[in-house]
Amino acid sequence: MSDAKDLEALVKNFTKAKREVRNEVNKDLAVTAAEVQQQMQQYAPVDTGYLRSQIRVQERSPGQVAVGPVNVHYALAQEYGSRPHTITAKPGKTLAWRGKDGQMKYAKSVRHPGNRPQPYIRPAGDWARQALPKRIVVTGASLIEGRDA
Repeated sequence: MSDAKDLEALVKNFTKAKREVRNEVNKDLAVTAAEVQQQMQQYAPVDTGYLRSQIRVQERSPGQVAVGPVNVHYALAQEYGSRPHTITAKPGKTLAWRGKDGQMKYAKSVRHPGNRPQPYIRPAGDWARQALPKRIVVTGASLIEGRDA
């Protein structure tokens, strides 16, 4: 093939890549976000399974997603740990839990002993910071070469 035809094909591929890059990168982002969700769920500490079940991918705007637990008040205490603290029931309410003996326990307040950090957000985020740029480079190269991304 002549150099002129090679150059012409390259210019054509660059023009096409410029049009398609945003869509292809958004696809890469969606795939990576789903993988991050799976990793967070894998790393998340499990007692009842509620934290793990609430890890979601949410599209904030085109090209921007958030991955993490939704409406789980203790999510960051699991990630970073917590010091001993008192948990107090809301006015007119009572705390209830099943004790180790299987019996229901009730109290107006309890002393929580704290917990050690159990990171699940940061490891998944660290992985994504490496994986997504590599995936985008491959996608970009495929577009420029004229292959399907």
